[in-house]
Amino acid sequence: MQMSQTKTGALIVIRRKSNLKMFTEPAERINSHISSRMITSIFNKNGPLHDGAIVIDRDELVAARVILPVTDKLNLPPEYGLRHRAALGMSEVTDSFIIIVSEETGQISVAENGAIQKNIGIKLLTEKLEEDFGE
Repeated sequence: MQMSQTKTGALIVIRRKSNLKMFTEPAERINSHISSRMITSIFNKNGPLHDGAIVIDRDELVAARVILPVTDKLNLPPEYGLRHRAALGMSEVTDSFIIIVSEETGQISVAENGAIQKNIGIKLLTEKLEEDFGE
C-alpha cells in the first residue's frame, strides 16, 4: 500500500509450486525474512536493486534484480510498460502470483495464469493473498 501511495514501481513474484531457480540463480540472492521495510528499500528508485523483480518463497525473500520473461502478446493496452509485460510473461510460464505497482499511477495489478487484473486495490489484493497464501 505504501508503494502504491508513493508511486514506487514494484514487481513482486510469489512462488506457488513452479521451480523459479532458473530466474533467481543469476539474480542478486537475498535469502532474508520478508519485511515491508526490506521490500520498500529494494524498490527505492535510487537503490542498486530496484530494477527487475523480487521473488518470495513462503516467508523468505529469495532474490532481487530478477529478470523475468516478457510476454509475446502484441494486443496489450498501450499503458502496459515493461513491468506489466514481464509480469504477464512470468505468469504465462509459471504458476506464480505476481504483484505489480505502477510507477506512473500507483495502481496495483496482479498477474496469474497468463492474465492481468488491473487496478485491484489493496482490499482485493489482501483477500487474494490470504486466500492463496494465508495459513
